[in-house]
Amino acid sequence: MEIELRKDPRSNAHHADPLRLRLSVLGQVEVGLDGRKPQLAPRSSHILAALASRRGAFVSTTDLAAMTWGVDCVRRSAIKAIHGYVFRLRKCTFDYVIVSEGSRYALNMDAVDIDAVEFERDLRDASDLYLEGRFGDALRLANAGLGKWKGSPYEGVSEAVLRAGEIRRLVEIWFRLREVRTQAQFAIGQFNASIGALEEEVATEPLREQSWFFLMTALHHTGRSVEALAAYSRARRVLAEALGIEPSRLLQLAEMRVLKNEPLHDLVLQGVRFAS
Repeated sequence: MEIELRKDPRSNAHHADPLRLRLSVLGQVEVGLDGRKPQLAPRSSHILAALASRRGAFVSTTDLAAMTWGVDCVRRSAIKAIHGYVFRLRKCTFDYVIVSEGSRYALNMDAVDIDAVEFERDLRDASDLYLEGRFGDALRLANAGLGKWKGSPYEGVSEAVLRAGEIRRLVEIWFRLREVRTQAQFAIGQFNASIGALEEEVATEPLREQSWFFLMTALHHTGRSVEALAAYSRARRVLAEALGIEPSRLLQLAEMRVLKNEPLHDLVLQGVRFAS
């Protein structure tokens, strides 16, 4: 898709504020520009992803070339190609979105809105709302944040071009935001509404004890205590087979409370967390 070079609208007197680029990475890498979605070549997506994962930090053309082609010894032709891809990225967005310093490039974070940055902010703000006792607001914000998640982060992009651990970090934020949503649901009595998502979580990350605890809580508080005990047995078996360990003391406490028909949600409200 050929798009003419977009000049910096800050130089146009008719624009009070510069237009911003919308960059989505919580799924396939996509750009949004003035209501349009320019198509990016695979190499361009890789370079844009590499810069996006570093949040404004400069990356040398040599490193970009090595990450893009996966080689240790980078030829001049590869470095020249990087300059060409950056030129085309600037051409299909705005020429001030990617800034340079010598032979290094970075995203201009004042000109770009990245869904992953907002996603991280949603977790922080939803957690604060929950701690303030504003459970309904926390639930709404957590749901809004989770709605940004479109699949595997940076889908189709080699993890080698990203900041180390970036995908795992975003997945952890996703789990934490789901936990805040669950805590808010429990706080306003929506135990049944959480069960489906919790079953999905324990299937996806069976070693995550927090999810098993929440599932036991939801089942116990909807009159399904037998299923809550069955969930504990499943968790115990998974932990023993995968790690050779017993459930944590807190998960064992949850089992004891279910057996005694005592509530679990008070532990949730106290913000009890398991090692993840």
